[in-house]
Amino acid sequence: MNTKPQKPARPVPARTALVRTVDALLAEHPVAPETRRALASAIRRGVNRVFGGDAPAFYRTADISRFRYSKMLSHPEKFPPSKEATLQMALAFRFPPDEAASFLALAGYALSPALPADRVWATCFEHGLYHLPSVRRLLAKHARQMLPARQHLGANG
Repeated sequence: MNTKPQKPARPVPARTALVRTVDALLAEHPVAPETRRALASAIRRGVNRVFGGDAPAFYRTADISRFRYSKMLSHPEKFPPSKEATLQMALAFRFPPDEAASFLALAGYALSPALPADRVWATCFEHGLYHLPSVRRLLAKHARQMLPARQHLGANG
């Protein structure tokens, strides 16, 4: 016979309520609406400064669709850029490493030294490599290193 007192069971929220809570948390972007508007302003200033106001030249250089560019600027609260798009824009603006980090922070992102892809991006900013196709080639070259260990061990792994 078990003489150890049993702990009372902790109430578990209903599965649907838990799913809704997690969905709501993941749907939220960690950046405040004011900061998103500040990012849209920074993009406009950058386009004026670097591209002389030529938005098509900017979004082609950053490899962002015209639709996405328009939505990011006109509705920054609803359409925040992805980390990849933010990095591509920072590259198009030819930001030095410190300005690129500030620009990423405005969008709610940061480069992590623990992620190989982020190390590639950081190295490109440090060395002034602003040609997006070249950066993509570097990322592709190092993609094998970026896979989790189990994915590239082969059939015997």
